[in-house]
Formats: sequence, C-alpha cells, structure tokens
Amino acid sequence: MLRWLRLRMIRFPVTSFLLLVAASAFAQQTAPPPTGAPSNNGNSAPSEVTQSKTVFKSKEVILLQSVEKKIDQTVADAVQAYQKDEFDKAIDLYLDAKKRLETLYESHPLPRLRTKIDNCTLAISKAYYYWAQKIYFEAEKSAKAADFDQAIDKCEKAIRIYPPCKEKMEKIIAQYRLMKENAQVKEKVAEANPNPQDQYDKRVLIRQGQMLYNTEQWDKARTKFEEVISIDPYNETAVDYIRKINLKLLEVAELRTGVTRNTRNAQAQWEMVTPLVRQDVTSSSNIPESGVSKSSNNDRIIKKLKDIIIDKISFEEVSIATAVRYLRQCSKEKDPEKIGINFVLRGKINQPLSPEGETLAVGEGGAARKQGGEGNESSDVEPLTMMLDNIPLETVVKYICNQANLKYRIDDNAVIIASKDVPLDDVQTKVYPVEKSAIKLREGERIQDFFTERGMTFDAGASVVYKEYIGRLIVTNTPRELQTLENILREMNTVDPQVLIQTKFVEVKLNDLEELGFKYELSRSNANIAYASATDSSLVAVAPGTSFTSPTISNVYTTNTTDVNWLDYSSTVGANKTFTNTSSSTVYYTKAPLQKSSTSYTIGGADLIRTFSNAGTLENNTTYGEATSFSSYNSGGYKISASLYALDQSDSADVLSCPRVTTMSDSPATIQLVTEKYYPSQWDEAEYTIMGNNVPVFTGSVPNLDEETQEGITLTVTPMVDPDNYTISLLMRPLIRKFTGWDDYSYTIPMRLNDNSPTVNVPNTMIMPRFEQRTVDTSVECTDNGTIVMGGMIRDEVSIVDDQYPVLGDLPLIGRFFQSKGRDSAKYNLLIFLSCRLVNPDGSPLREREDRGIPPFKN
Repeated sequence: MLRWLRLRMIRFPVTSFLLLVAASAFAQQTAPPPTGAPSNNGNSAPSEVTQSKTVFKSKEVILLQSVEKKIDQTVADAVQAYQKDEFDKAIDLYLDAKKRLETLYESHPLPRLRTKIDNCTLAISKAYYYWAQKIYFEAEKSAKAADFDQAIDKCEKAIRIYPPCKEKMEKIIAQYRLMKENAQVKEKVAEANPNPQDQYDKRVLIRQGQMLYNTEQWDKARTKFEEVISIDPYNETAVDYIRKINLKLLEVAELRTGVTRNTRNAQAQWEMVTPLVRQDVTSSSNIPESGVSKSSNNDRIIKKLKDIIIDKISFEEVSIATAVRYLRQCSKEKDPEKIGINFVLRGKINQPLSPEGETLAVGEGGAARKQGGEGNESSDVEPLTMMLDNIPLETVVKYICNQANLKYRIDDNAVIIASKDVPLDDVQTKVYPVEKSAIKLREGERIQDFFTERGMTFDAGASVVYKEYIGRLIVTNTPRELQTLENILREMNTVDPQVLIQTKFVEVKLNDLEELGFKYELSRSNANIAYASATDSSLVAVAPGTSFTSPTISNVYTTNTTDVNWLDYSSTVGANKTFTNTSSSTVYYTKAPLQKSSTSYTIGGADLIRTFSNAGTLENNTTYGEATSFSSYNSGGYKISASLYALDQSDSADVLSCPRVTTMSDSPATIQLVTEKYYPSQWDEAEYTIMGNNVPVFTGSVPNLDEETQEGITLTVTPMVDPDNYTISLLMRPLIRKFTGWDDYSYTIPMRLNDNSPTVNVPNTMIMPRFEQRTVDTSVECTDNGTIVMGGMIRDEVSIVDDQYPVLGDLPLIGRFFQSKGRDSAKYNLLIFLSCRLVNPDGSPLREREDRGIPPFKN
C-alpha cells in the first residue's frame, strides 16, 4: 500500500506538470485574440500588457512545480525510511512535507495539493501505528527472554506513541507483571531447592505415589503426591495425579452417599419399632473377659528398678565401677528372686585399680572380670559423692548418670551405662513442623547449638537440619533425645491449636399414605320449574297464533292469574320442535334448566398418580386421589353419584448441607442454615377518633417488626481442647425452628357515621406467627479427626381416617362399600454428623491422618 502510494505521489507531480505544459501550449495556440485587438494577419502585434501577464504566469507555474518537486522528494525519502522500519525518521519527513504543502495550499488552493496533504496525514497515522507495533514485538522478545521490566517499559512507550492502543497494551502489561511475579516465585523456589537430595526424594515419592495409585490405595497415594507438592509446588505430575485421585474418591463418595441414604431411611422407618430382646441359650460363657498379656525381660527389669528400694547410700570419692558393683549387690539382696540387676559399663569411665594393677569391671552375670591396666585410659569422669536414704534403684541410676555426665539404657538383660561418646541407642530420623518465627538464631549460631542450649545432646550419628522454605525440622537422634526435642517444641509452640469443625446435616423425611373409601351422594338440582319470574330476561314472548322453534329443550310459561310477577309452567318443548301458541294470551318460553337424563363417569383422577411437575411431596399435597366416580341424573333433576377413593402413595426426601467453620478452643462457633424473615412481634391498639364535622376516622392496628426471625437449622458448638491436644470436648446446641401458621386475634369495632346512621362493624386485623422449635443441649467428647453422629431429633405424625355411613356401614359383606378408611404417616429424622480436627494457625493439620479403613475426604 505504501509502495503504491509512493509511486503515485511521484507520478502525480510529473503527470500534472506535463498536463500543465500541454494545456498552456494548447491555450496559446487556440486562444482567440482579445476584443478590439488586431488579428495576427494584421499588421499590429500583441499588446505589452498581454505579453507581461503571460510571462508572469509562466514563471509562477515553474516556481510552483519546483516547490512541489522538492516536497515530493521529501515524501520519497519518508517512504524509504518507512520501508526500512525507521518510523521516527519517516514521521519527521512526513510532518515536514505536510507543513510545506499546507503553506503552499494557502496561496494555491489546488485540488492536487489537498490530496497530497490528506495522503501525508494518512501516512503519518500508519507510521505511528506500525511504530507502536514494532515496539510491541520488541516487548514480546524481551518477555520471552524473561526481561519483564524492559517489556513493560516498551509497552508503555507504545502507548505514548500510539494512544489508541492503550487498552490493549494495559492488558498486556498486566500479563507481563503477573508473569514477572510467577518468575520471581519460581526463582525463590529454585533457590530454595538446590539440594540434589530433594530432587531424588521427589522422584522416589512420585514413583511411590504411582504404585499406590495403581493398587487403588488412593488416600496414601494422595499423601505422597502432596509431599511432592511441598517440595515442588509446580510439579505437573503430582498435580495431575491429585486431580485423578480426587475423581476416584468422588466416585467412592457417591456410592457411599447412596448407602448412607438407604441406611438413614431404614433407621427413620424402624426407629419407633420396639426391638426384640434376644434370649441367651447358655447362662455362662467360657470366653475370657480380657486378653493374656505377655511381659518381656525389659519390662521385668524396669519393674525391678522401680520396686527395689535402697536403704542407704553413702559414696565419698567413689569410682563409677565401685558404685555400680555396690548397686548390683544391693539389687541381688533386695530381689525376691535373688537374681538382681546386671550392669554393664562402656566407654572411658574411671575404674578402681586392684593390688595387681588391674582394673575391675562389673560384667554380665555379676562376676568381676579383669582387664589389663596398661590399656586403661583416663577420662573426665569425676569420682562420686552422694548421700541417699530409702530411694528407688531407678532414681539412684539417674542421679549417678547426671552427676557423672553419663547416659544409660535399659536393655533386655542389663542396664547399660556409658559415656557420652558411646552411642547406646539406634538413631531415628523424624520430621517436625516448626514455624520460622519459633526459631530465632543469634548471629553465627547454629541450629544444633540452639537445641543444645535447651537440653538436647547430639552424640555420634546425630544431626539436625531446618528447612526454612517448607517449615520442617529434620532431626536424627536417639528416641530419648527425640522425646526431649518434642518436649522442647511443645514448650516453644505455645499457641493453642484451632478446631476445624465440619458438619453434615441430613434430614430424612418419609411419608406414607394409604386410603380406600366410598362416597355416595343423592341430590336434586336447585331449580323450581313450576314457576318463573316475570322479570326474567331470558324469557321470550310468543304472541297468540305465532310459533317458535328452539335448538334446546324449552319450558313454556303462562301468566299467573293471581300474581302477575310470576308465570306458571305450562309445558316442555323438545329440541328443534315447533310450538304454536293457540291460546288467546301471550305465552313465554325459555331454556329448560334440566335437559335429558344422562350418565357420566371418570376413571383415574388427576390426583391418583403424582408427578414431580404437579404434585411435589405428600407433605404439601392435601388432595387425595379419586380412583373412579359415577354420576347419573334424570330430567326431573334428581342426581345420584358415587366415588371410589383408592390411594397408596409414599415418598422420601433427604436434605444434605455441609457447612464448616474454624474456631479457637473454648470459643463458641455458630453454624446457621436459616432464612431470615420479619414477623410482627406486637400490634399497636386501633384508634377511633372524631374529626371535624363529626366525621369518624378509624385507624387499624399496625404491626411492630423488631428483629428478623431465623427459620431453619442453627448449631452452636463450643469446643474445648484438652491439655493432651488430642481429646476435644464439645458443647452442642442444635436448634430447628419452623413456621407453622398464624394465630388470629382479629376483632371488629362497631362504628356509626352519626346518630341516625346504622352501626357498621369495622374489622381490625391482628395475627401473630406460630413456630415449631426443636432443640437439644448436650456435651460430648471426640478425638482429633474424629466424627460424632448426633440423632434423636425425630418427629412422627400419624393421621387416621375411619368413617362409615350409619347402619349401611355395619352390614355384613357389603358394609365395606359404605366405609372410608385411610392412614397418613410422616416421619422426620434429623442427623448431625460433626467432624473435628485440630489445625495449626496456618491451617495445616496438627497431626497426620490415621488410616481407619475408609479413606477420609478432604475439603
């Protein structure tokens, strides 16, 4: 387009110049001589004025063409710059050309100059557009190179260059800013996961999760993939598997929903049935009440340590080995089995020297064994000095280890005492969730020093690592030290756990209706055909000697001789029959109120079989089904009808709501599934006043609407977490409120306009709402991640109909055809499932889930 425009702009001045020259030459050749001037054939030449005008015009045309040529050259340079994507240079040249053309157009308003100005304006607009587009492409390249700041700057520059693209550029800038934030998060996560061990753990967890998924252990598989997410939040494999697992669990939940609904329906149906107590055939059972426990050697040694009481201990500068030998001897004497407790010493512990220069150590079996004194090395264990009376042996061992800076372990056959550099127990590795704010390290302090100051020891093979980005403390140590660590963490985490309460309200409704009855009716139409009113507009007069023909059965009446306001019945004329008045007076005819006798019947009333579109449930269905009906009447107006009511209907409905709330311990939480409506709480008294001119004015009672009334289910729960952080005590108060109707307290007030007017009773409306309310106050206990089912809020309504016609209903055999019997029952059972789980302030569970056979469902 631009190339065509450039060629056209170049060709236009050239063509215009050639046309102008040709026109001038043609005008000079064909122009007639001026009036009064001699012709060329004459002897006189053109006048000097004419020659000067011609010369001036020629110079002006040449000057105009020269200026246009320079402008065209500027436009050509702008086109070249445009083709090279040098839009800023092209815009400057176009603006210069446009300015010069506008100046030239003021003195020479030629159409071609106007066209050139418009073309320059269009070219400038396109240059700005493509310049902004070029900058946008550069911004895309910067974004692909993750240089989002530069990309945003270029988009803002594009807006300044071409303002119409502002809306589009702002959306792109918002995308770049979001991409920048995501890149920063990824960068932080990448910086926090430089450890190759994490990558290895991630691959192992993914593989384990896949194996568990293939074996349909979906809950355990989801746990593995969630651990992968904690390491790598952007792992697509883990996210995809979690989605698949949730779909599988949804299928299981749907199946379980059907089973639960059927179970609750059966419970509501059989709740009021008296159970049959099973009678035991045998009077006794040989099954033991409790299992047989088997104690290990370790338990026996622990029992001996607690039961053996040392009368007196008096150590003064005594070595460890001598003290241990004394304890073993005392334990043997105090032990009823005379076996005692064996002690074993390990590590660099000072031992007493024998006269031969040998050290003695108490070995297994109680016999002293000799060791060469040359191999004995000195240690930092100081001699013991202590005075104790009547103290358990276990306490003595603890005092000795604390004073000598030793440690001990109770084994199956002995109590092992060793120095700190000797590992006694097998180390274990555990992971503890710890908030970053709970661990505050001083400058240069290590995490191991932090816990050492608080009573932990890290012997050979022990370690501690804190991963800040996931908030986990990984500790490898002996079980005893791990227990010490758990006590330290329990003291550090002083914030009480919160309680996540999830409730499920299941209201089961069962309705059952059975009916079989007969209804008979004998009646006559309310029409007196013997007389007719003379003022009845439907009467048609028939003059003497005339006749009429009616398409329906008609009655003919004559004038009553006693009362002219009434007419006497004369005869009945059949349909399409002609009647001629042969009397001397006028007669009248009208359509007969009773036509021919007929019979009608109906089988299957509209209310016999219900559909969801027109019946709803039995709870709000007040019409019973008419199976069949029969009616017959004669021309005399007598009608007999009979109806058979036979109905057997039942339906059920369950309403499920699953709200949840999180609250602190000993703080009430309220869950409401209600509809707020306004009802009058009281009514103002009616006012009766007399205005001017004795005009009475009555103002009726006005209702007062105070606070809204909540209809539905309200559950107030107050959880209290026990000190063990496992048991939860709950104070629950469910409340069910339902609107049942209105109580009418309306009355009338007599009023008279004046003394001569009659008394008028003016109604004054006063109604008050009536509610049905069911509530229970109870206190229960459950464990963490436990579920409580609360029921018993049952309502059973039974309506029985047993009617019969007198005498006829008591007849044998046929008496049932004159009876009507029916039974309508409605059962309502509200079940509340309440699950409690202890969570940390950040929302994470306080403890891992327990596998109880059925996969739990997360929310």
